[in-house]
Amino acid sequence: MVLYSIARRDPNFIIDAFVRLLVNCFPKMIPGFIQMSIATLTDSNYIAKSYKVLNLGRANNLAAYAMELAFPRNRYLDAVEALLKIVEDSRQEGAQYLTGPFSLRFVKLNSLFLSMQYGEKEGDFVCMIEFPTVSGAIGGIELLARIESAMYAYGGRPHWGQVNHVGGNGESSLNRLYPRFADWLSIYRRFCPLGTFENEFTRRCGIAH
Repeated sequence: MVLYSIARRDPNFIIDAFVRLLVNCFPKMIPGFIQMSIATLTDSNYIAKSYKVLNLGRANNLAAYAMELAFPRNRYLDAVEALLKIVEDSRQEGAQYLTGPFSLRFVKLNSLFLSMQYGEKEGDFVCMIEFPTVSGAIGGIELLARIESAMYAYGGRPHWGQVNHVGGNGESSLNRLYPRFADWLSIYRRFCPLGTFENEFTRRCGIAH
């Protein structure tokens, strides 16, 4: 009766519980489950805006984490090959799976100093690759971390608002990721002399006075 009452008030509770049960207790079923989910979107006679075509219904409300990285046009294929190897190694060695399909999309460069799409070649583009994982999936966040760490070698720049570990003095430092970071920081310090918008995240990244 308690579960029934919760399910009536919040149907997403049942979806979350079922998916977490599936990915944690039956990880080998994840690839088939993903393929089945993608197949439900197939309709050769349906034409609409992308956000309608890719509307998954209640599955959109599933609690999840995601990481996205931008890659230069001449590096993204190498990044995809490396990504596939990491995912396959994780499957074989630890029965850890990406619990959702990763996607590629292509976006024009822009001139914003701390944009993932920053670049100086007019008309060029970057490839955005996004990796989701179901919240509570065993090893999910660790797998994202391994992918992120490896992707810096291919020029990957993490999405500011998703899972990332930018900061420090290594490959994930802002000075390395963004050629104009020093210029941006000097402007930031000029217009924010009191550090009004600083927090633990910005200090970790190296954005501080």
